[in-house]
This record gives sequence, C-alpha cells and structure tokens, in this order.
Amino acid sequence: PEAPERVPVKLGKKMMTKQKIIDQPLNYTLQLAAYTASEDAASHIAALEKKGVTAYRVTGEKNGAPLYRVRTGAFPDYNTALLALEKLKAEKINGMVIKKE
Repeated sequence: PEAPERVPVKLGKKMMTKQKIIDQPLNYTLQLAAYTASEDAASHIAALEKKGVTAYRVTGEKNGAPLYRVRTGAFPDYNTALLALEKLKAEKINGMVIKKE
C-alpha cells in the first residue's frame, strides 16, 4: 500500500503534516450553542451549514431536562481549537473551546 501523501499544514509557528494531525487524538471541539428544544438546535445547524460551517448536535441532560448542544470540529489540542474559534468569530459566529466528553 502507498504511504499517505504528507501535505504541510501551518499551525501557529509549527509545521505539521496532515498525517501527524490525524495520528493525534482529537480531544477538543467547539461548542457554538445549547438549546432545550431539538428544533432550535436543528435550525441553528442549518444556518451554520449555509455559512459553510459543518456542525453537529450532541444530546445531553441538564437538571433532568434534555439539552441539545451545537458543536463543530475536532482538534488535537486547545490551541488548535482556539485558532479555529478565532476564525469563526471573525465571521460573527461565537462559541467556546471544550474538551470532548
């Protein structure tokens, strides 16, 4: 089998390859919103998709009630996730970096 092509990706001051990034566990994501109604989360995801942001819903619970979290991305470390969040903020999309459960 052929080795995967290694394409340099600039992350901060370091140069990494896509292969190295893939080999790392992706422990961080961006949470963009949380809703008590599934429909509201679905609507937000649709709006993000129109802006070119791939998002997904994570269902959880808070105080015994369902909570639908809207998230995007998977990142190997906090700083990489923070860089992605800054790009979203430049597009007027707010959120926060969280560690995956």
